[in-house]
Amino acid sequence: MILKNTKQLNKGFTIVELLIVIVVIGILAAITMVSYNGIQNRSKTAAGQQLANSVSKKVQAYYTVESDYPAVIGDFSNVPEAELDNPGSVEVAANTSGFTSSVANGGKKVLYNTTDKKVYYYDYTDSAVKAVN
Repeated sequence: MILKNTKQLNKGFTIVELLIVIVVIGILAAITMVSYNGIQNRSKTAAGQQLANSVSKKVQAYYTVESDYPAVIGDFSNVPEAELDNPGSVEVAANTSGFTSSVANGGKKVLYNTTDKKVYYYDYTDSAVKAVN
């Protein structure tokens, strides 16, 4: 009489093992998304800050030549040293009340305030409007 091994080999993963793997992948994906958003916000802020610094330097160049601050975007083109690379990137306004993220770094826009003669940009990391000195 020959005895056969009636035990079957069960191959594969149990449902618990699969759930653990899915949970671990989900946690890693969540960490990656938060990290990615932080990096993206810092890059948008840096782009806006760089543009604001550039416009601020152009305003100072205009002031040096004309002994007065520009009142409108068209004034920048009258002084070659102060000519803007992209006039569409700057909004001119009498105040900063309407300046939000919708007109900020998404379109790489900054705001030149004619009242206080400062250039503003939107800081995505702090969710606030900041001025360049």
